[in-house]
Amino acid sequence: MRKIQTNLKLTKTAFLSQLRRRNAFSEKMLSQKPELEQLTWEQRFRAYYLVMDKDERFVFDQIKAVTDGPLLQGNSAILDLLEAHPEMYIELPLFQALNSHLAIWKSKYEKVYQNREDLPIVYVGVEDGVPFPSEIDAQVDEWLTKHSKD
Repeated sequence: MRKIQTNLKLTKTAFLSQLRRRNAFSEKMLSQKPELEQLTWEQRFRAYYLVMDKDERFVFDQIKAVTDGPLLQGNSAILDLLEAHPEMYIELPLFQALNSHLAIWKSKYEKVYQNREDLPIVYVGVEDGVPFPSEIDAQVDEWLTKHSKD
């Protein structure tokens, strides 16, 4: 369970970092092309990719590096741990929702994202019907506190 907690913290930190860069990038992107606001995030990035300048491309690549690095690492590790320890689903049933979210994320990463240079982020959530179960962090922390040996 401690390894799951460590990887949840890694992915949350990476996600928040990526979110800050994405939002700053989006402000500039929408100031250049306000019509993109009507599109999904994935569509926006794809539409704007060919008109990016060098500075925008640098930020785009930074966003992409977070996807290819800590998000892939953490999400894959959590999936591997859940697969290796199915008893954890009994301890915290919310792991089912986490598993579904991360399995869809990894599939989109492998089947879509890796084949597209115009996407910096893998989006999975409400649109896909598998939002990240935000309560999982607190539940894991609580479980570890309850079961830690002093």
